[in-house]
Amino acid sequence: KIMNAENTGNIGIKKLYANTLLSLAAGRHILNGSPLAFGEGDVKGRIKNVLNYKRPRFWIVLCSIIIVAAIGIGLAADPKSIALFNGLSYRVKEILYQAPMYSFSYTLDNAPQYSISSDYKLYSKENNDEDWVMHGVLYSCEISRQELLALFLSPSDNVREAINKAKLIYRADKDDDEIKTFYLVMQLEDGNVLLALGYDNGENRHIRWLFRLEKMNDTQGAILEPPILTPDMSVGIGVILDYADDERLVFHGYFGLFVYDLKAGKITFAADLGKAVGTTVIQGSEGAAVRVSEDGNTIQLYYYPERGRPKMAYTIDTRTGSYTYDNYVPVSHYFSPPDEMYDRFSGATLGELTYTDGKKSWLIFADWHWAN
Repeated sequence: KIMNAENTGNIGIKKLYANTLLSLAAGRHILNGSPLAFGEGDVKGRIKNVLNYKRPRFWIVLCSIIIVAAIGIGLAADPKSIALFNGLSYRVKEILYQAPMYSFSYTLDNAPQYSISSDYKLYSKENNDEDWVMHGVLYSCEISRQELLALFLSPSDNVREAINKAKLIYRADKDDDEIKTFYLVMQLEDGNVLLALGYDNGENRHIRWLFRLEKMNDTQGAILEPPILTPDMSVGIGVILDYADDERLVFHGYFGLFVYDLKAGKITFAADLGKAVGTTVIQGSEGAAVRVSEDGNTIQLYYYPERGRPKMAYTIDTRTGSYTYDNYVPVSHYFSPPDEMYDRFSGATLGELTYTDGKKSWLIFADWHWAN
């Protein structure tokens, strides 16, 4: 059998390594009472493995490289690495750009606040205002980095660096026919969020401001805990039905806010109003207020003051019970029960509280863990 130089060299290396293992095994001494390392005891097996080793064929190596590369690309492109930016409120952290042709300019002290609802509606609020203004619904925007940079007049290196990191871009168009104001919300590769305000009026299409945003998360006092109830507690002035369909109910009274699963016949979420918003008052010019989205998936719970506007609000997912606590943004479309739903609750005490849809009745607190 004829062998080439490469095979001869490999055999020589194998013999040298096998002889080394054998000589070490023959003269081994255990130092300081230490045990052998993993695999050191089976010298015969290790020598056989070395002598029988064959280099893998080229196509096997090539396939392995392709598989590893594909896995690496998949991990790098994992969309889960981008955090959601909706359902949050923001303040301006840095003013990256202000168009030089305007006399008015923002500073960090007077820059507006922004909020993006869970359904991607964009709101803003000027520094001295209490009311949020809705500018439009964000939608995915296809625009190249070159086209985006062309909207700036002499963009700085900081602007270019930020734009080059943009991974997701959304746009909202304000309903002003003359100026044609638009907003761009850009999520960067590192999760940071930029917001640009510009004008799309014909040939003078440009961006006026570019802000780097930071989240406004005020979780102090954000307490949602089940209330402490007894079966003989009165329902008080009554029960307010906030939402109802064939699967679940959302209702509240002075005794708390609840989500009831009609299919399972049990309460799946409960919150003490006093601990959540600081009051159990549910009627009048101020007190606890509840709004539910038209699809029944989201509850907004907040304190409504006698004067001014609400400051903070809970946003609760009726399906999971998870919630956030952030700046109040009004729900644009919420469920309004028709007149025939207002008389569906009966019972003078919580232990007797019953809901009926005309075909079937449910004893609401049948499985509730009452306080002693």
